[in-house]
Amino acid sequence: MSDQINMFLLYMSETAIGITAFVLLIKHLWVLINKAMLDKYENFRLKMMNKWTAPLRVDN
Repeated sequence: MSDQINMFLLYMSETAIGITAFVLLIKHLWVLINKAMLDKYENFRLKMMNKWTAPLRVDN
């Protein structure tokens, strides 16, 4: 009986380690993707702002 409990605990700890590693990997990828998307979006936003506001700008 204790052998089964030990196997179960070992399995659970290995599973926990695996899930943690997987979650950290996903989080890391998510951060990288968000950073890339944010840079792209920022460039796009600046370009659009220049396109839309340049004709409206009046130099004092």
